[in-house]
Amino acid sequence: MNAFSKIDLKNLPKPEILAELSFDDILAEVKADFKKDYPQYADAVEFESDPICALMQAWAYREANYRKHVNAAVRSSMLAYANDAALDNLAALVPLERLEGERNDDFRERIQLAPEGFSVAGPAPAYVYFTKNVSPEILDVYIGEPAPGFIDVYIYQAEDITPARLTEIAAALELVRPLNDSVKVLAFSPAEFNIDAAITLAPGVEPSDALLASKAAGIAYVASRQLFGKRVYKNALLTAMQIDGIDNVTLDSPLEDILPGLNSVAKIGTFEISESANA
Repeated sequence: MNAFSKIDLKNLPKPEILAELSFDDILAEVKADFKKDYPQYADAVEFESDPICALMQAWAYREANYRKHVNAAVRSSMLAYANDAALDNLAALVPLERLEGERNDDFRERIQLAPEGFSVAGPAPAYVYFTKNVSPEILDVYIGEPAPGFIDVYIYQAEDITPARLTEIAAALELVRPLNDSVKVLAFSPAEFNIDAAITLAPGVEPSDALLASKAAGIAYVASRQLFGKRVYKNALLTAMQIDGIDNVTLDSPLEDILPGLNSVAKIGTFEISESANA
């Protein structure tokens, strides 16, 4: 079954109801309008100690903040920008409730998928929607169709995938699958790779702290790519690990990008990091 495409909310243009002018721009407009209407006081507005100028600055500051607040309030009514309670209220339109412990971005994705669940499963997005509804621990889903009528549902989550979790998902999908679909729920296939890095420290940097921080940054980058079929870029890994205080990072492994299969997710096997001599 081909992967489906949904709109990437992060690529939507940022809506602007009121132009977000800077304090200086607003103040300049206010001064220009004031000078036009009251030319006899034109000199006063240029002296910051003058009460008229102080009043204009206060008004310009309030206007700049007002514009930001209005734009933020409007954006909070949109799926791409809403968070927390605003996102919960948007979800009520679908209707959908946040799962316990579910993060905003994960909930946002389920809301976007919700129309796929208005009928039974069948299309790939519907299977993804009903699967993700089982638990917020399920971070990604891939739907394969090895033969017509046979559906393989692969799941990825950071925690170990237990037989109980697979059974739980299978039971949920049994309630919504088309009668002619035979559904199998499977754990993701790990595209495991090792990281072997050497870092060159800037003078005066504490090695143990730098090693730990660089390793943590590398793990965080890989975690951001842990979705089905998502490539781990070697150059991006190098960039992530070259934090402040580190002059250079070299990798003996991996030697190239890691490209998992459609039903696979990149996963770190071993992670070795050592210090090179200072340049």
